[in-house]
Amino acid sequence: LNERVGTGREVERTLLLRAQLHQRHHGPLCVAHFDAARKARPNLKLGALLGLDLVMYVDGRAAVDASYGDAMMGTPWADNAYLWPAYRSRTFVARTNLPTNTSCRAPGVVQSIHAIECAVDRVSRELRLDPALVRERNFLKVGDATPYGQVLEYCSLPSVWARLRRRAGVDARRAAARAFN
Repeated sequence: LNERVGTGREVERTLLLRAQLHQRHHGPLCVAHFDAARKARPNLKLGALLGLDLVMYVDGRAAVDASYGDAMMGTPWADNAYLWPAYRSRTFVARTNLPTNTSCRAPGVVQSIHAIECAVDRVSRELRLDPALVRERNFLKVGDATPYGQVLEYCSLPSVWARLRRRAGVDARRAAARAFN
């Protein structure tokens, strides 16, 4: 990961999540190591995401029946909506002594996306930047390539995000909240 990021140092941020975010009781434990630009440089804005190494551990229970499907669902969605210049996502399934149960829709996806959103929030806090700004700076856009090599020919995320912020009056609401507090 560090070689592709080009920082020459170990990735410094680690985030542990035990995300049981939906009704099945064996959601993966996500471990995300990530790095972001702490200083603005030419062609690199403050808060630019530099690298992600996500590891998910899925409790396969006694039968390890649908757990590989859970792992295969969560892993490809882990990049979420962001451009990661260096990216790796891995999932491991472990057999345990717990009784098996059934997954619900999009198993593993919720946990992997939650891990990434928590990483972006942490980058924002540490750099004292608005989380929305960090998200906007790192959204995938037309011409970007996903971790799987797909070059995006169409991507409406930045324009939809801007339109929703404008229609919801986010900036005015934040100013009113600051004035009130």
